[in-house]
Amino acid sequence: MEVFDTADDRAFRKEVRAFFAANLSENLRRAMLTGLPLDRELSDRWHKILLAKGWAAPNWPKEYGGAGWSLKQMYIFDQERAAAWAPLPVIFNIDMVGPLFIRYGTPEQNVRFLPRVLSAEDHWCQGFSEPGAGSDLASLKCRAVRKGDRYVINGAKLWQTAVYDADMMSAYSGPTPRQEAARHQRIGAAHGFEGTVVAGGHSARRHGAGGSMHVRGCRGAGREPDR
Repeated sequence: MEVFDTADDRAFRKEVRAFFAANLSENLRRAMLTGLPLDRELSDRWHKILLAKGWAAPNWPKEYGGAGWSLKQMYIFDQERAAAWAPLPVIFNIDMVGPLFIRYGTPEQNVRFLPRVLSAEDHWCQGFSEPGAGSDLASLKCRAVRKGDRYVINGAKLWQTAVYDADMMSAYSGPTPRQEAARHQRIGAAHGFEGTVVAGGHSARRHGAGGSMHVRGCRGAGREPDR
């Protein structure tokens, strides 16, 4: 694809390539060559290098601490990253949770959570699938019941990507019984943070790269989805 690079693209590519050559340590590159997930220590070490450069969140707007790059710049960065065998950013934080907050979060949520999402002080995992529900969101049994300014979460989650290094969980939850009539409408609005929780006091069992979690009476922060 370099044949399609403009002069500005080539200058940017040269900068990115030089950055990886200067900052990617041999032990980190070798860890990537194994094909195994990085542990949190190595992941955080690399993330701090990206953060110091301002490149930890290529896809975020500058006003939220991102690089503010064009699609072509993001493509060049990822192409050079792969060629150098450099790690991805803290992927669930940067590619999923951060953009979710930026698009749907309240100002209060963004002040509280986004800086720690960007810095990876908190690692997030996903809480989507359940024992009886995979991609069928209408079958979710995990419940989030509004209690004041919090949700009380009860249910179970399976195959939670990145759960073993996580401090926080972004989860989908189903409607309460009185919301059953609008079930599909409300589940479809899950990205509106109805199911985003900050979960503590849970227990998890290892299942390969994923995990299982039972949540009873856990309190999470969130808001009603826009109607």
